[in-house]
Amino acid sequence: GGLLGLCKLTGTVCALPVWWTLSPVMDRIGIKNVQLICTLFIAVRLYILGVITEPYQALYSEALAGIGGFAAIYGSITVFMGRVVDEDLKGTSQTLIFVFFSGFGAGFAPIGASYVVIAQGIKGMFLLSSYVFMVVVAVLAIFDSIQWLILGNYRSLEET
Repeated sequence: GGLLGLCKLTGTVCALPVWWTLSPVMDRIGIKNVQLICTLFIAVRLYILGVITEPYQALYSEALAGIGGFAAIYGSITVFMGRVVDEDLKGTSQTLIFVFFSGFGAGFAPIGASYVVIAQGIKGMFLLSSYVFMVVVAVLAIFDSIQWLILGNYRSLEET
């Protein structure tokens, strides 16, 4: 229990600066890039959990909990929605975000992951999840790069 508590403490402490700096970072690089960075660090965190050989090494993954976890993902979505949604619908949009994040993400992901654990083991599940997130990052980065460098029509979500 002590190591689990230390992991949660590490993740929480490392997430604190993300909550404070998220809005200015979004102003500089945009929501799409913040989400892409979050997804990259999620992949890194899952990869670490897939290759660790000692339980204390989970602390390395938890040290990335801010940028590759709840603080950056949920925080950036709620800040963005708060900026673009009319005042009358902000409560509804925040509720929908929370339902999607906690209901679908935290509800369906464990069901799917349990099947992978049965087939591949826990390390296999972490590695497969890491690879899936890394492919998503690569595809989106390539797509955005093509729009920006070749087609010249890249626009951030804030500009649309």
